[in-house]
Parts: sequence; structure tokens; C-alpha cells
Amino acid sequence: MTYVIQNMESQTVHRMRLQDPIIITLEENPTTGYVWEPKESQAFTYAEDTYLPQEENLLAGGRKKHQFVFLPVGIGSFTL
Repeated sequence: MTYVIQNMESQTVHRMRLQDPIIITLEENPTTGYVWEPKESQAFTYAEDTYLPQEENLLAGGRKKHQFVFLPVGIGSFTL
């Protein structure tokens, strides 16, 4: 099973199995310095990240959606 988490789901508890991918999509604005960077932890391995295509009518350099994929590797309760 793949878990897809959006901005609005912060502070939500998810139960998952080891090696089930977690996909997190966050909005950012790189031109203003508002960006997200993955950090390794004992519970999750960072797998990949991509920028999603911009929606129509957005200005260049504006908001973007950044998608991260993590794999759980630890057992217990962790914050991502």
C-alpha cells in the first residue's frame, strides 16, 4: 500500500507497514527561500523527490508542489 499525505494532513497519525512508500506533497516557493528538504531518520529512508507540473496560469518562479517519497525502515512511533 502507498500512503499519500498532503499539506492539510499535518499532525495526523498513520499506521503503516515497513517498506510501504509514503508520498508527501508540499507547496513551496523556491524564489522566496520557502523550500522543503528531506532529512534522514532512523525510521524513514528518503527515496526520491520531484517537482509536480505547475498548474496553468501560474507565474514563473511562483508556488510549486514538491513531492517526496520515503520508505519506513524502523518499528515504533516516529514523526516525519
